[in-house]
Amino acid sequence: MVSGWSRQFDNTIKQGAVASWDPNGLGIFQQGEPDRGALHQVDNVNGWEFLSFQFSKAVTLTSGVFNSYQLAATNPDGTLQLNWRGDTIGRGYIDNDAFIGWGNSPVSWNSNLGLNSYNQQTVFGQLSGSMNTNSDGTAYQKLNLGTASGNTWLIGASIDGPDWRNDAFKLAGLTVRTVGGTSVVSPVPEPATWAMMLVGFAMVGAAARYRRRKTTAVIA
Repeated sequence: MVSGWSRQFDNTIKQGAVASWDPNGLGIFQQGEPDRGALHQVDNVNGWEFLSFQFSKAVTLTSGVFNSYQLAATNPDGTLQLNWRGDTIGRGYIDNDAFIGWGNSPVSWNSNLGLNSYNQQTVFGQLSGSMNTNSDGTAYQKLNLGTASGNTWLIGASIDGPDWRNDAFKLAGLTVRTVGGTSVVSPVPEPATWAMMLVGFAMVGAAARYRRRKTTAVIA
């Protein structure tokens, strides 16, 4: 199951809408955000946005495709856009550093995590570990996470990352490896299809047969 969340400037977490508004991947439409059509990327402007992926068993992420966006310096109403710390900085660049966090949640994979009104510290306190990538606009990113694994993964724009730049991307693909198993290359689907696909996630044999029939397989 995948869901979208944003940390507000008062440090509370609110749930947003997740969808593929264009072919570039999943983005987040956070509460109170101006409707900009296809430009609902995952970013750290006017707050901090992240996707939560819940799996039916522990997995490891090995790579992802983060299609970058260049952010405007102002909001549609002319006010300055702010980074996740509340600072204004120039935006004559493209950057897509990502925050990756993992842990094991007791919440069922097909149930809402229920993070509304939590604060960032509470959410981070439930993680087993986290890291930030350093990509400078490169879409494909290999995630060198070693033995890190969990049934819940958070993927967002960087926070306390390698630089003070704003980051924005849409998530177009993930490579997921079951613990002790093989990797599955996954184009990121519409959020509504995640529940259907994750029902059979533990059926590794069936997934392997499916991969033999198709060059690119989805997470099953």
